[in-house]
Amino acid sequence: MKRFAPQPKFCAQLLTDFANAKDTDDAVRALIERCRHVFGYSPDFLTRARKAFPRRDTLKPFLHERKLDSLNWSDVQRALKDVLGEPLSAQEREQYDRYLRIAEFHRRIAQLRERVRQTLEGIANGTPIHKNDNLYQFITSYPNTCEQIPLVNSDGTSFWYEPLYMMEHLCQLQGSPTEGLEVLATAYERIITFCVVTFARSARDRKLVYRCHKCPAFFVRSAANDRYIYCQNCSRKDNRSREEKSQQQRNWRRRKREEKKRQLYEAKVENLMSNLGCTREDAEDTIKADLELERSK
Repeated sequence: MKRFAPQPKFCAQLLTDFANAKDTDDAVRALIERCRHVFGYSPDFLTRARKAFPRRDTLKPFLHERKLDSLNWSDVQRALKDVLGEPLSAQEREQYDRYLRIAEFHRRIAQLRERVRQTLEGIANGTPIHKNDNLYQFITSYPNTCEQIPLVNSDGTSFWYEPLYMMEHLCQLQGSPTEGLEVLATAYERIITFCVVTFARSARDRKLVYRCHKCPAFFVRSAANDRYIYCQNCSRKDNRSREEKSQQQRNWRRRKREEKKRQLYEAKVENLMSNLGCTREDAEDTIKADLELERSK
């Protein structure tokens, strides 16, 4: 049996695309498209999953009538509840009930998107895990949110647990319309939680996410190109002079040299503490004395 091994970089890309989306429709579309890479779903998954989620365009007639902004889903829900309190025909009541369920679905997606944005912002700023409240909430909810199933290898000598993601939850609405939308929103929340935990587990992987210096977008940097400070859209619009770009390169090389010096210094301190059994202060004094001795020669 092939073992499921998601790549943290794919999970990070799913999260950044989800957070950078301009509205809930784009957020869900980005999540669905990236799910195929993260979980290795079949090519027909995209077509089926896109048809499953209710787009906010469905509410256009009601939004246009009430002059409401679909980005503020709390106001939309409040207006729909007011309408449902009026005398309505059975057909109208059924229609507005459906609108209310769709508005609740998009409200949950909007809240989830905001949580992901705040989580990525804390990660990009280097906030420790115990101080990044949103990241810590994802971590603590992971055992209860992400169901796991036991898998056994072909010869029966070992087993392991892996997350259970039912593709049919993402590709069709199960049960009644109300239950179906709740299941669909819950499936998206489970996927986001899994990707956050998988990506943020390693300090090295957390450094992949960066905040653009020109816009509020997040992007994923590769290990070979960790000097990038602009997202892909802003890089195309980079009109800085040649000297400014050269200065950026010089600053990047200087930071790399300083980082390497710090790493060598820490390695020397750890080596002295291990070999001599001394404290850190004594090790630093020894290194300082050696440097002064070299300069005096």
